[in-house]
Amino acid sequence: MTSANLAKIEKVSLRDAWPDEARDFTPWLAQNIGELGAALGVELELQEEESVVGNRSLDIFATDLTDDRPVIIENQLEPTDNDHLSRLLIYAAGKDAKLVIWVAREIVDEHRQVLDWLNQRTDENTQFYGVVVELWKIDDSRSAPHFSVVTAPNEWRKRNMGNRRANLGGVDGRRQQNAPFRQKLAEKLRQEHGHSIVGPKLDSVGSWCVLESLTGRDHYSTDFATTLRVNLWLYDRSTDPGRHQRLLELLKEHQDTVESALCDPDMGEWFDWRTLADRSGASVFRRDDFYRNPDSWDEYHDWIIAKFFKFREVFTPLLAELAES
Repeated sequence: MTSANLAKIEKVSLRDAWPDEARDFTPWLAQNIGELGAALGVELELQEEESVVGNRSLDIFATDLTDDRPVIIENQLEPTDNDHLSRLLIYAAGKDAKLVIWVAREIVDEHRQVLDWLNQRTDENTQFYGVVVELWKIDDSRSAPHFSVVTAPNEWRKRNMGNRRANLGGVDGRRQQNAPFRQKLAEKLRQEHGHSIVGPKLDSVGSWCVLESLTGRDHYSTDFATTLRVNLWLYDRSTDPGRHQRLLELLKEHQDTVESALCDPDMGEWFDWRTLADRSGASVFRRDDFYRNPDSWDEYHDWIIAKFFKFREVFTPLLAELAES
């Protein structure tokens, strides 16, 4: 047997990519929060960098979109230490966090034991994670980040988050508003535009719904937690792995035209191209908390509907053109 001409994989110093934790790594992690979420099996949405808690600043404050749970993320480019552990607990209390995530070059044994103990002693609605971040490259390739979950709740390990929603307990007051918000949106779409939303069931407690299905699993959708958002999501097919990333790159060739047509920064909107573990897509955000502003629901519904039809106008022809090429 002849020896194969194999590449060499090697670990890269985190400081090569991110010389400064606050100026380099935290902004990168905030912009690529989907990669961290994919490692945990959740969909994370950034809320704020350097979020104030008392006289300190939390690195990243986020939301778990599956269940609208507050998430705090404290990060280090060095092994974990007691100072960051104390900060983690202060931030968790200050933000009433349900997911507490500590990202570091190394989770040392004593801190891993602390996180395990917290997971054993707190209720199932509060979860602590220790995540190691690494950089790897193959031969002379660019460095690639990799997240490894090294400590997590026992329930998470048993079910790998697959059935997490069924075990989270009762629906709180905020989530009880999701169904009526969705029902009113569906009614307005049907009465004024003759269009029916796809799912989930109108009485679902989730803060999202599919507005229109495209080919396969592709769809337009909206999320309405602490931000309003309209999305195009693209997925792989069994015969076409890597499809969603490839389609996104082709769509981004029209980036300037797409973003100017769909997003109005003067109205507080922002645009995001995103690649997650199982899908890629494009989203327009508007920072409005419908939970806190029930008197503005009609305005929010109008924004979602107008943005959805604009998404159809812009993306549907592009996707048809790409399918034919």
